[in-house]
Amino acid sequence: MVIDWTMFYFYSFIISPSRLKFERDKTGKPATDMTPGELSYLALEKALSGRKMDPKKDMFIDLGCGRGKLTFFVAIRYGIRSAGVDLVGTYIKAAQKLANIRKIKTVKFIQKDVINTRFSGQSTIVCLTWTMWTKASRVAVAKQCLSLKKGAWLITTTIPLKHASFESIKTFSAPSSWGSTIVYVHRKVS
Repeated sequence: MVIDWTMFYFYSFIISPSRLKFERDKTGKPATDMTPGELSYLALEKALSGRKMDPKKDMFIDLGCGRGKLTFFVAIRYGIRSAGVDLVGTYIKAAQKLANIRKIKTVKFIQKDVINTRFSGQSTIVCLTWTMWTKASRVAVAKQCLSLKKGAWLITTTIPLKHASFESIKTFSAPSSWGSTIVYVHRKVS
């Protein structure tokens, strides 16, 4: 994927790892909430298999998107609007610059704390790679998920969302940037 090569170049030669660490450290968030980690493209594709995508109605949001890899993937692969949210400004600026360079108009990136992000309005697919998040952070975002529309999909890693408003539709083991993880796919039922 061309976007991977462009991301590799940006993060290898333009953006220093020490700058990213400094920026993560100055957020005041627990280090575990800022731990980078991404699902593989194959894992996300497996999670989304069986879902009919409607470019006019569907919107994917990756909360804690980091470099925006999954946000780009969904926009390019499925042709739906996609948004990535992350607190680290360097990630967001670089991802938006990549979107502009590659003329990908269906993505946008937002610098914001995922805990304070309202995402339920247009989002029909939400991805949370929350393996290392604190329980308080998971609970805060899970409460926001309750306002998703009926039929919306929620993808989580390692820890499922247990609530009567969601049904589990898939569970599988998948590769991730930290090794292997369990992926849970939920559907909003009420």
